[in-house]
Amino acid sequence: MTLNEIKPEKISLKTKDNYILKANFYNKPKQKKCVLLLHQYSKNKESWNELIPRLISNKHAVLALDLRGHGESTGNYKNFEEKDFENMELDVKTAMKFLEEQKFEKNDISLIGSSIGANLAQNYAASNPNNKTILLSPGFNYKGIVLIIKDTKALIIVSKEDEYSYKTVKDIEKKCPFTECIYLENKGHGIYMLDKELISSINLFLNE
Repeated sequence: MTLNEIKPEKISLKTKDNYILKANFYNKPKQKKCVLLLHQYSKNKESWNELIPRLISNKHAVLALDLRGHGESTGNYKNFEEKDFENMELDVKTAMKFLEEQKFEKNDISLIGSSIGANLAQNYAASNPNNKTILLSPGFNYKGIVLIIKDTKALIIVSKEDEYSYKTVKDIEKKCPFTECIYLENKGHGIYMLDKELISSINLFLNE
């Protein structure tokens, strides 16, 4: 299956503070599980195009979101201050509310985030029930979004030369013994680590 064979439903969502978020929603009938995708700084929902078909083949619905100021959503991240980035937590809550309205149970919704999106995913999971969380290159603090280090049902992936994120993940591993970590070599940051092998590992984790 390729992305060209799949046509998403184009979604517009309004946050509590009046940002309009754009998203692509891929949902076949009778899907019980869903994945929310949160991209990294300066990227957009299309960043996940390599991953999305594999998630769909793995029998997951997918919501790929443009965070505020990115992609087709309102605002411009280049003009954002720290508070604007911190308020991206409202974007996650708005997307999760939409998925619940689509009759997905909270415990059947997983979150996959990259870099700043990883921090957003983890911070949401730290205080809200969800299925599983997959974090690509989280950091202690990205643009004011301070990572909440808490043992959740998470898979964390980092490349060792990505020094800041690597230190973050090693600290998480010490404090969160039930968190699973994958350490790569020379694979870059965030979505740039995605390849067929890593995507297979992600799908295996989602199926556990």
